[in-house]
Amino acid sequence: MYLGKLQEKMFNLTGIWVTLSKITQILHQKLGLSLLVSQALDCRQCPVAQAAFVAAVHQIPADYLVFIDESGVKNMDVWQTRGWEKRGSAGACDLRNQENDHWTILPAVSEGGMIAAITEKGPVECVHVEVFLKRQLVSGLH
Repeated sequence: MYLGKLQEKMFNLTGIWVTLSKITQILHQKLGLSLLVSQALDCRQCPVAQAAFVAAVHQIPADYLVFIDESGVKNMDVWQTRGWEKRGSAGACDLRNQENDHWTILPAVSEGGMIAAITEKGPVECVHVEVFLKRQLVSGLH
């Protein structure tokens, strides 16, 4: 409910122009309403959506469920850049000829453990996921 819309609606119904401050005062004092700030909610954090999901899948046996999740790592993230040396001497860290490759891992896990996984150089596109599902995961489940 917005004050401007409420003010306009009151004017259209009664023909009396009420100030925004008076409308605010009535909302707070007489009706016990307070001003709330609107915010976007992630539907995955919505209790109603979570309850609907649980209701939809609760009858499926746990060993029928398979979960896939994409995870990425860059070579630079795992380089050794620190080490122990005598005080006063420079630490040796050879970063020559190191490529900053990005690798993506896409595992499929069920209640019994890992079913299948792929590792791709670079980011995984939707096509890669579809191929993984059709060729490796579905064929491995038969």
